This record gives sequence, C-alpha cells and structure tokens, in this order.
Amino acid sequence: MVLLDCRSVVDYVDHYDLRRGWRFIVSLGATQIIDGFARRLSPEFGAINVIALFMDILVTGIFVGFGLLAARKLLWAYILGMVIFLLDGLVLLLLQDWLGAVFHALVLFWMFRGFQAGQELCALEKTMAEQSAQAPPQPEPV
Repeated sequence: MVLLDCRSVVDYVDHYDLRRGWRFIVSLGATQIIDGFARRLSPEFGAINVIALFMDILVTGIFVGFGLLAARKLLWAYILGMVIFLLDGLVLLLLQDWLGAVFHALVLFWMFRGFQAGQELCALEKTMAEQSAQAPPQPEPV
C-alpha cells in the first residue's frame, strides 16, 4: 500500500504527461482531483501547484500512516484504511477512470485478505499466550 501511495506523489510530478491523455492506474482519486483543480487554476507551474503537491503528499501520508498502523496489527486502522481506499476508488468511478477503479478493487481485495490474515495472526498469538500462561513452570536444569 505504501508503494501505491508514493506513486500518487510521482503522479503529480508527471502531471504534464497526464495532459497528453495517459495516467498511472495506481494513482489515488483524491490526488487526481487535487491535481485537476491545480491545473485549472494555474496551467503554468506556480504557487498553486506547490500547494497541490503538498496536499498530494498529505493525502499520500494519510494512506501511508494507515499502512504503518495496520502493519503493527492495529486492525481498526486496516478497516479504516480500506474504507477510505474504497471511497477513493468511488472517486475514480465518478471520474470515469475505469482502469483505476478496477485496480482499486483488486487492491481492496488484497487488503481484505491481509486483514483476514491479521485477524488470524492476532487469534493465534492470543491462543499461544493463553497456553503459555496455563502451562506448568518447567524445572530449571541442574
């Protein structure tokens, strides 16, 4: 997920190429909207574009933050990250970026599988902790 989020920032840097009719399927819908507003307000690179770049980094940072929290087995962050990523995918549907929306759906599937694996890991760790707490103490070797 972190790699996908960083790609959105690179997407911004390549925004002049996006005007030619192609874009990366791994970009975020929110950053596309930010970039679109920036391009309409200031076709030439200027202060608006710098602000848009910082906003892109902020949006990307939010997704990176959820990814880092999820890696710490905080499953609420996984769920919230998936919900926000789903909303971002809906933005792509509104923009009629079909390929990007399909890619978001695929990534959401992988995220859900990761969430399930996280649940299983937490349950296994809990079971192991309970078993070690119930086990009689082992005698010290002489």
